[in-house]
Amino acid sequence: MTNIKSAKGTLILAATLLAVLAFAACSDNLTGFNKYFSGRTLTINVVEIDRAPEIRYAYTDPADPGKVTRYWRLLPSEPNLELVLVRMKVENHKAIKAVFELNVQSAQLRDFTLGAYFPINLWDRIYEDLRNQAQVTIRMEPGECKHMYISEGTTVGWLNEDEAAQFVTLEMGGQNFTAINPGETYFKEFSAPGQVDYKCSTDGIDGKVAQVVVVSKDGGKQVKENFREFIFGSFDLRMDMGIEGWVVFEAPKGTKFRDLRWLAGDSITVTF
Repeated sequence: MTNIKSAKGTLILAATLLAVLAFAACSDNLTGFNKYFSGRTLTINVVEIDRAPEIRYAYTDPADPGKVTRYWRLLPSEPNLELVLVRMKVENHKAIKAVFELNVQSAQLRDFTLGAYFPINLWDRIYEDLRNQAQVTIRMEPGECKHMYISEGTTVGWLNEDEAAQFVTLEMGGQNFTAINPGETYFKEFSAPGQVDYKCSTDGIDGKVAQVVVVSKDGGKQVKENFREFIFGSFDLRMDMGIEGWVVFEAPKGTKFRDLRWLAGDSITVTF
């Protein structure tokens, strides 16, 4: 059996925000797991599938002098959907170097009625989990907003650590923006559950839109903690290198899956 050299270093770079996964899930009992399917360049193996109503995880940035642990949360986009976690092995035994690109168009998880489900863009769907805190501070990055979950009654403070003024627009229908000078903080209390779209910018006009999701106060249900690594992005796989990790999809609750089709640079169907 050929020895597979790990591409784990590249994997960790692609999943810097994803370290400790906490969720409740159960595996599908399918018969096609741990079988290798080969294309022109890549070989793909689906090891297992898990399902989760939500994913919570914690990450401490090694470059952060304060070593502050931040908490994050991923939920399905609609109540009738669940997160589907597919653990995959991708290996290159044929090319001197292969580019392994995993994005929202790279793969399809298909059910028995030919419904197709695509990988979730983790970077667009990650929300910082700031629930059950009376006050939180958001350190602003120029022109960038942060998705967040908070509890009702939480006061959010946007801190401008840049050398120029930044702007927060909370009423998206108009130009009711707030200018935040360097070193200053703008505070806003969110007293009722709901979702607030807002925009951060460097000029009060353009900028990226994000959401503040305000939820009812709760004690935080107990969840099982697991260490898992995810793959999303671009990877270089040299000859006899492999990468292994979890890819996140979403599908209607209880969906039974027939196969996974790999479409990026190769054409492989992994039948379960």
